[in-house]
Amino acid sequence: MIHSTKNILYLLLSLLACTACSDETLINGQGKVEEGVPVTATLFFSTSDPAKIETKATDIDGSNKVSSLAIFIFKKGKDGSYTIDGKKICSTVEINNKNISVPTTSGLRYVYAVANYKSSLYTITDDQLNAISTIDDLKALSVTLPVNKDGSSISVLDGVFLMSGCVVAKDNNKIDFDTPCTIATDGTVNGRILLQRIMSSIQFKVMAAKENTTFVADSWQVKNIPQSSYVFERTSTPYEDYKGGFDKSKVSSVFEKKDTVVNSLNTSSYNFSFLMMENRKTADKEINDYDMREKMDGPESFSNAPENSTYIVLKGTYTGQTDKPIGTDGKPDKNVTAYTTYYIHVGNWNPQYEGTNKDFKIFRNTRYIYTVKVVGVDKIIVEVESDLEEEESWGSDGDIYVASNQVNIFDAHYGTTVISFSKLMIRDLINRYATNSGRTCDLKMFKDSFQIVGATPRGDFRPSTKDSDLDWVTYKRNTDDGTNFMKYKENESDAPLDINGFKENLYNAGLNYKGNDSGDSARYTCFIDEYFYTGLPLDKFVNQQPRSINILTYYKHNTESSSSSSINMSAYTFVQRPIYTIYDLDRVQNNNVNGWGTESIQETENLPSKGISVVSKSRGKGEYDDWKNSFDQGRQNMSEWIAKMHYSGIVDWSWTWETFLDYTNNELNSDYKYAQYACLAKNRDLNGNGVIDDDELRWYLPAVNQYTALVIGGDILPEDVRLYRDTDKDVASGHTYVGSTVNANPTIDTRINPNALDYYVLLANEGLSISYRKDNKNSYRCVRNLREVTASVADIAIAPDGYYTNNNIAKSFSFENLNPRVKRGNVNSALTPGHTSLDEENRLPNAFEIRQTMESLPADFTAKQANWENPCAYADLGWRIPNQKELAIMVFHRKPGAGQDYNTYFSCTKNAYAEDSYCAYRGNTVEIQSMGIWPGSTSYYYYYYPDNPAHPQKVTFNIRCIRDIVR
Repeated sequence: MIHSTKNILYLLLSLLACTACSDETLINGQGKVEEGVPVTATLFFSTSDPAKIETKATDIDGSNKVSSLAIFIFKKGKDGSYTIDGKKICSTVEINNKNISVPTTSGLRYVYAVANYKSSLYTITDDQLNAISTIDDLKALSVTLPVNKDGSSISVLDGVFLMSGCVVAKDNNKIDFDTPCTIATDGTVNGRILLQRIMSSIQFKVMAAKENTTFVADSWQVKNIPQSSYVFERTSTPYEDYKGGFDKSKVSSVFEKKDTVVNSLNTSSYNFSFLMMENRKTADKEINDYDMREKMDGPESFSNAPENSTYIVLKGTYTGQTDKPIGTDGKPDKNVTAYTTYYIHVGNWNPQYEGTNKDFKIFRNTRYIYTVKVVGVDKIIVEVESDLEEEESWGSDGDIYVASNQVNIFDAHYGTTVISFSKLMIRDLINRYATNSGRTCDLKMFKDSFQIVGATPRGDFRPSTKDSDLDWVTYKRNTDDGTNFMKYKENESDAPLDINGFKENLYNAGLNYKGNDSGDSARYTCFIDEYFYTGLPLDKFVNQQPRSINILTYYKHNTESSSSSSINMSAYTFVQRPIYTIYDLDRVQNNNVNGWGTESIQETENLPSKGISVVSKSRGKGEYDDWKNSFDQGRQNMSEWIAKMHYSGIVDWSWTWETFLDYTNNELNSDYKYAQYACLAKNRDLNGNGVIDDDELRWYLPAVNQYTALVIGGDILPEDVRLYRDTDKDVASGHTYVGSTVNANPTIDTRINPNALDYYVLLANEGLSISYRKDNKNSYRCVRNLREVTASVADIAIAPDGYYTNNNIAKSFSFENLNPRVKRGNVNSALTPGHTSLDEENRLPNAFEIRQTMESLPADFTAKQANWENPCAYADLGWRIPNQKELAIMVFHRKPGAGQDYNTYFSCTKNAYAEDSYCAYRGNTVEIQSMGIWPGSTSYYYYYYPDNPAHPQKVTFNIRCIRDIVR
């Protein structure tokens, strides 16, 4: 277990409390009030304001929105009992006026309020409120988060926060539920209702804080989230007695990355935030320092932290140098790559804010800001190297890779590289093994002594020398020990060397070497298999950690029961990243859903697209029928596309690997350096027959809807795997991804408008903007089917109720195939106004339904209004304008064969980075349907016909209303 001392991980806590302190009471200076006169009390209300930060769904909202309000007035008798003396369920008009009239009587009264009790997250019914007759009933009022099999709710998507409060003095911002107010005989009240939210906001800022180091955050998760809370604050009740108990959130890979300065170093912070209800925990043990807060006696078994205290699991990759001696040479200053996990309990241990190390409390209506500085991994190394006799474990796990050469990182597809070993070094190793053993080093001794260690999902990623953990890399000795790559198989009977054959070849190279030149090397081509295991459950290797092989290693593993830390030092380290998917792997495995996954990054430069020439009608097909292809099936498109591009009068195509690939450098031949061929280089001639067999076309260029799915599910992916990242906002290019789908609009003559026949592209910097190919070089990504290589893939969007006959729009969509981690919770009103394409509000729900009729808008209704208003509000039935992703699903998943939707629609989503720009769909009178962005003032646009530009058509926007449903 990595010791998370202050030398490794500094946690700085900043608290911005939402309430100020005051001991003022309401009745001071008021004099006596005549008791018991029937009056109509006039009440005003306000909310306590936390400081504003940008995050919306996971921060205490600054809009102070109140959509429902209930008032309760109690009278205290001489015997100390309380009786109800007034009650009001407020109307929308009263709430909007912030002026409430409640029939009651004059005198000293206790006035309480509950606000926003009807929301997407909580629901307290009017019947529950009307049933309250005693103050004990009111104090017992509680709420529980909705049951969610995918993880606890930690965000508010409609801007409606449950609040409670009481009357306080007009200049007081402290709520005291035991202080009365006075209601005069004219109905005036000497104070106002002050409301506070029952949830708190927790924000983390994570960064590297040492020169020449980086920390890349991969994921975070919150554990021990309270599922229930009293509506009115209590200070002594044990909250663990609630029936809701505690739960954990979904694992999230969503971070907001910002430039910052730490210790005079320019670095980047990975920020995330979430909401939670109060969790008041205090340790019953003495805790002297921060390290003791996180001490563990087993995997996530904390020695000192109180039971059910809330903590964060933060995973990331640390890269830098160690200043501690490590390895057989005992020298420092080695490059390290550490895959780490940190455990951080929330609370207030900062004495500047009256905190102590025993404090694990989170209070309601408070914003907590934590700054995490990762300054090294040296303590990890000291712990593993020290062979600690005491069983002590701290707040981290990790694997450290220390390499004399740079670590070679491969993507999930097939890969190739060349490695070399000095023959003199191998000969010296043979002699050393003999000296250490006192006998001749034969082949068996060399194989046993020359250690190669692998860590793969077959062995639960534990370092192993088993062949089953090493067989994903094979080897071929290069001809004349040259630097060019070897071919994987020269013919069907040829095969590369396995790990034992590789060691034997190395042994012979060293044994037979008679020279003294260390530059005389034995070179090998290494063939990296795709990261795929037939026979293993998909969730064992998809969306998992990288697998690795270390050749000629120094290896040390910490055997402590609570630890998974290790150190690996190698001449060559191969690390291969996994396939990442946005599908629900449980459905892919158990419901026969043929999902697909993506490689991590684009490894080559951007490539141009191969131009499409109009196919002659003499072949018996129309120009467009020959090229039009699938929105969803990229592999089918790629296979057909290659065939069409290589048509001749004698043979239909050239299906040989050597047509496209140069084996000497594993690159595309010069005539085929186009994006449409790029994914071929990620595949391999597995049987050596030279022909591209059907099951060898595994990695392919996605169809346009597969690209949109990568954006829709992007929040589950590591930052560098996403098509567009928060950090890309200042990068001018590289966000346009060309796919395998060809637009072919049979109503447009290509001689007039060549854009009628072209590739679709995704503009990822605009969220889900879709257009046709640009002339410059474009980005691309390669994907692979997960169950059946040659079969069609299942869509993430399912239309279970069929389609409307009048417009071919689906009646509803459900998203069972989509990973639950990238969905949002259900809402029953409009999404948060002002949300952007990168916010949680722009995710898909579990399912939504679509109104059959299209809604026309006033002529001056603008794109910005669609982001802030909700013309879909039909008698509070939950209808709303779709967000950008919902709109894209709707228009690009029409009834099969129906063609495009020629209408034009607003979404309710603002573009994240383009100033004053809003997301919409353009389908009317254009050669290609497209998602795009529009200025906030847009209420119409002009379409200029290519053959008649002098007479443009004015096109107005519409909306099509949807609402969330539960499947």
